[in-house]
Amino acid sequence: ALASCFGNEAMHRLVSMVSSAARSRIQGWNETIDVQHEMRCIINDGMAQFFLDDPNLRGDPEAFEKYVRCFESVEAGLERRVLDPFSVYEKIRSILRPRESFQASLGNVDRIIREKVSEAGSCPFGHGSLSSMKNQSSPSKAMTTLLEKLSASETWKEIRSSLGAGSTTAHLLSWISYLLAKHPQVQDRLSEEILRRFGAMEETASSALSQIESFSYLTAVIHEALRLYPPAPFLIREARDSQGKASALFFVSVWAMHRSPRFCENPD
Repeated sequence: ALASCFGNEAMHRLVSMVSSAARSRIQGWNETIDVQHEMRCIINDGMAQFFLDDPNLRGDPEAFEKYVRCFESVEAGLERRVLDPFSVYEKIRSILRPRESFQASLGNVDRIIREKVSEAGSCPFGHGSLSSMKNQSSPSKAMTTLLEKLSASETWKEIRSSLGAGSTTAHLLSWISYLLAKHPQVQDRLSEEILRRFGAMEETASSALSQIESFSYLTAVIHEALRLYPPAPFLIREARDSQGKASALFFVSVWAMHRSPRFCENPD
């Protein structure tokens, strides 16, 4: 549903927000960082600006960290439930090492998004310009665009899905960082391409979005990282018999397929 809601201008705005979030986050890095957490913070910051436009969340580092940790807890819980549908691990962990549960984290994420959708729905929008309400900031352009085309419930679900989908991007960026650190010659060549190509274009989000797909070496690095460390490393499929009843589950290892010499030369 989201693809049909936004045009180029909105996508350019999103690129600019993510770029700004990355620069802001990098400025606070010290010698040692948790790469996956930092990538998650950058993605969440950019997406939160785009959809939620909450200055209080972005201006409070402690609140923002808690917000990101909620998403990380939800993602970890979803990954565990693929192989542990009865949440046995979650129950044991809650006894041995009490911390915010999967359900509590999911509830916090839902509450934040619902509150922003509810606030946006109470503001006048649609045919005219948005007006600020007392003690409340105006909704983001992305939020109002969605509410003009979808119901409040559908808007909440789409925003939650989009924010949650940032986990695959954070996963990819984390592994790219690791691989580039292990292969400095690749890092140098990639840096050279990016600096050379960006130096030849106007430094705007519009230019970046329209031309970045032509960066051949960057594209190759992304594809290789996805091959070596796919965000979805396995698939589970259900087989049914001639009567249509479930008969077996198949576990397909995408990770193993991508590293098989049958399909890739020098797979590792």
